[in-house]
Amino acid sequence: MKLNKLFLKFCASAVVFASASVAHAAVEVETARGPVTFEAPVGANVAIYDNAALDTVTALGVMPKGITTNILVDYLKDVKQGDSIEVGTLFEPDLESLNRLKPEAIVIRGRMAPNFNILSKLGPVVDVTNTGVSVDNSQKLLVEMGKLFGKEERAAELQENLVKELELTKEIVQDQGKALMIMVNGTKIASFGTQSRFGYLFNDFGWEAADKNDSAARHGQPVSFEFIRKLDPEWLIVMDRSSAIQAKGENARAVLDNALLKDTQAFKNDRIIYLDASSYLASGGYQQMMVELQLLREAVQKAHAK
Repeated sequence: MKLNKLFLKFCASAVVFASASVAHAAVEVETARGPVTFEAPVGANVAIYDNAALDTVTALGVMPKGITTNILVDYLKDVKQGDSIEVGTLFEPDLESLNRLKPEAIVIRGRMAPNFNILSKLGPVVDVTNTGVSVDNSQKLLVEMGKLFGKEERAAELQENLVKELELTKEIVQDQGKALMIMVNGTKIASFGTQSRFGYLFNDFGWEAADKNDSAARHGQPVSFEFIRKLDPEWLIVMDRSSAIQAKGENARAVLDNALLKDTQAFKNDRIIYLDASSYLASGGYQQMMVELQLLREAVQKAHAK
């Protein structure tokens, strides 16, 4: 059924935005569209249309009832429980299922933003769209989700853990030489610099960028094997997009297995780091950040142990 038809259908029914509980003080959650006030922290009867938010909310100890279909992040697959309701995809809501859920809150990000007005007829919308992936934005997400669910103490604890993990990793990677961040998508390769979606690797984690011709393009700057060989980075950090989205075809390891890359410092010294799929699918979530920080730190330690 078309969204506009469902929109007209559901506009006819009344929707209660506030939590029924009066045992708690009202909470104000900061969103990309301004503050949203709830009469009290919400429970698990929420819909979440963003993997980073889902990542963070589950880390807080909440198992939301409204989830999207086909969750590909390994550590988030258990979020689907017997009473879960699939409320659409990351791109398009299932309004009938969402109406059946009667959500206390609906959490969205950029991909779902065009549906804001429709969704707001079915529940209060918390838009967590931000300026990009960074440690600061991950902490802000923790704070706001902590307020929304009444988990402020847990959020503060997780913030402390994140800061500690960041400092441990920065201490190890900051003097490791230049790193090139690339994404492999089938046979296509793109590099990502300090102003890109992977800029936090350099701006927050402490790597020195090998590619000084930076690009703010979200999907990166197309590059060739010859470019990588000429740049000759000491470290190569790889996001295998094809594997992350479970696409058919060769994975990144197979694509990068060629004579040109074998002639780079990174290949010769076994300094190629393959990021976890969550770095693409749930970028900016608390657990994603923790997984990536630990992965990078252990990769450097392993390289130096040889």
